[in-house]
Amino acid sequence: MILNAEDDPFFESFTYKGKGSDTNNFILSQFELSRNYGDPSSLYLLEKNAFDNKVRFIKKYIDSVNTLYGSKNIDTAVYNSSNRMSKQYLENITKDYERNHDFALKQKEIMEKTAIGRPSPKFEDYVDFKGGKKSLDAFRGKYVYLDIWATWCGPCIQQIPYLKDLEKEYHNKNIEFVSISTDEARKNGGSWEAAEKKWRNFVKERQLTGTQLWSGKDYSFQQAYQITGIPRFILIDPQGNIVDANAPRPSDPRIKQLFTSLGM
Repeated sequence: MILNAEDDPFFESFTYKGKGSDTNNFILSQFELSRNYGDPSSLYLLEKNAFDNKVRFIKKYIDSVNTLYGSKNIDTAVYNSSNRMSKQYLENITKDYERNHDFALKQKEIMEKTAIGRPSPKFEDYVDFKGGKKSLDAFRGKYVYLDIWATWCGPCIQQIPYLKDLEKEYHNKNIEFVSISTDEARKNGGSWEAAEKKWRNFVKERQLTGTQLWSGKDYSFQQAYQITGIPRFILIDPQGNIVDANAPRPSDPRIKQLFTSLGM
């Protein structure tokens, strides 16, 4: 078997010759087809007419490839498997279009609201371990490196030594290290008082540094950032705008590179 390829474009120029070439060329055509499918999330952003047109285009492409290779000496298992996957793909993306379309639009809206340079969503009156309550505006004029965490979260706890070292190294810089605990009643026997007590005991026993806050029953800030997993780190600039909605962890060397790029 001989493989030929032109320099540009790389993948599209592959051709096989010799024994088994029909099957391999068919596989290449499927690869090219998958590139033309597009990300399902981007397809769901399309309005219904545009979505239907895109689906028809994909189906037409599939049919043309099948017509081209159907009479050739192709491995039957490969041919049938490819057709099954293509059919399943079309069924999957057309099923529940309305629900997926609405979800994609909401995700796009969230991404736009938390894009670099956009004003950060705010938290208000989160309980401060040292007393009183704090809001995001209290840190105006400084960079804010936020750590969203919980006492029950193993990966969060693993980051604590790195976060302490980072806070110590940048202690005299124009940046505030703020940790927001999301400890809740559900994981503490249904008691919010127990959740707060557990958080306070943890902060005291581990001698956590920086500003330690507890969100209590208010999850609006986490919801605004669509935080579905912790730990989550966010960097906000002195004007309250987003630098990185999913910033590197304290253990990641890239966080210091980011700080350096910002003049810290």
